[in-house]
This record gives sequence, structure tokens and C-alpha cells, in this order.
Amino acid sequence: MNPLVTAASPALSNPSHANGFTRAPARKIFTAALLAGLATAALNLTVFAIARWLGVAFEGQFQPGAPTTVLPFPLVVISSVLPALVAAAVYLLLRSFFSAATTIFVGLAAVFTMVSFAAPFGIEGASFATKLALNVMHLVAAVVITASIVRASRVRKSNA
Repeated sequence: MNPLVTAASPALSNPSHANGFTRAPARKIFTAALLAGLATAALNLTVFAIARWLGVAFEGQFQPGAPTTVLPFPLVVISSVLPALVAAAVYLLLRSFFSAATTIFVGLAAVFTMVSFAAPFGIEGASFATKLALNVMHLVAAVVITASIVRASRVRKSNA
């Protein structure tokens, strides 16, 4: 029997866990994800501004076959908030099937982060500095979003 599967776990029949925590409502997870996305956007816009100030062009073919353009800053915001909401949905989906959803989620987030580092290196016409700055932004997003969702998922049981 797989101890990760909640079908055989007390977590399915009783959302309270023996470790002193209970499941956070989905609304709390999505709210935390939205706030994490907004915080990530602010941090990544700061990275963007500092990198631009240091001379990073943020130029490249951001769409296949498109001409070389400067990365529009609204794309930084969208690319910070949207993945946060997707991550929340993935976490909640994992939680509905696995008792160790948080552990699995953190592992998936780490793998996804490592895989995401390849994307900037595939941007035609982008300088190494642009690719490096984009990867810093990926790391910021991964850490803030993952930590926020994990933290929001842990709710102490009340002693009442």
C-alpha cells in the first residue's frame, strides 16, 4: 500500500492531521498564491529595473518567428501572477489525492524551477546577461510562490 495516497490515509476521512495542523481552505491557498504572485511581480520588476540600470537590454525573440523586441514589463507581472495561481491549483489537486501533497508539491516546484532555467537560454537574440537576469527572476518566483503556498497550507488546529 502506498502511504502517499490519501485513499488509504486518515486525511481523506478526517482533514485534521495528527501533527497539530489541519488543511487550509482552498480560498486561503488561492489568496496566498495571488499575494505571492503580486509580491513576485514587485520583486521581479525590481530585478528588471536594476538589471536595466546595469545595462541589461532584455532584448530577444520572445515569440518564435517574431522580431527581436525589448521585454515589455507587463509581461513580467503576468509571468509572476499567472504561475502562482497555477501552482495553487496544482497544490490543491495534489492535496486531493496524496497525504504528502506538500512534500510532493515542493519536489515538483524544484524540478519545474530547474527545467524553467532552460527557457531563457532558448531565446534567440538575447544576450547572456538577459538570459541570466531572466533566470534570476525565475528563481525569485519559485521561492516566493512555493514558500507562500506551503506556508498557507499549514493551519494550526484550534484547541477548542
